[in-house]
Amino acid sequence: MYSTFPLIWKAFHIKGKIERIMKTIRMQVLPLLPEQLTLQTLNQKLKAWVEEEYQKRKHSSTGQSPLSRYLDHLSLLRPAPKDLLDYFRTPVARKVDKDRTVSLNGKLYEAPAGLIGKNVILLYHPWCPSASKCCSKSTHTGSSRC
Repeated sequence: MYSTFPLIWKAFHIKGKIERIMKTIRMQVLPLLPEQLTLQTLNQKLKAWVEEEYQKRKHSSTGQSPLSRYLDHLSLLRPAPKDLLDYFRTPVARKVDKDRTVSLNGKLYEAPAGLIGKNVILLYHPWCPSASKCCSKSTHTGSSRC
């Protein structure tokens, strides 16, 4: 329905990579740590291990360290889209009332007249609901206004 705004996304192809790094941390880092330490100390030690050991050690299948492999492919990175924050908006379903309004967090917002009586999805940032976007099932209809 909304190919640019996935509500549920499962990255099965990276699940094994995440499990592998967690296993490596459990086997190589945690045994070296004292039992009582603060979160700040844990973060410092983990950061030091990543920067000094993990990123510089050659990987058995690639023959390269993760850092050198990343730097070799740096030219393939694309800049983040200018509207990156829009990809992290919160979706909520609402029905447009007869007076062209929808309610969000106790405030009324205007919707386009063509959506009266229809169900829409409002996409908004929790810290700035007044900058919400109103989407019908068929199209992105633009901004809603207070």
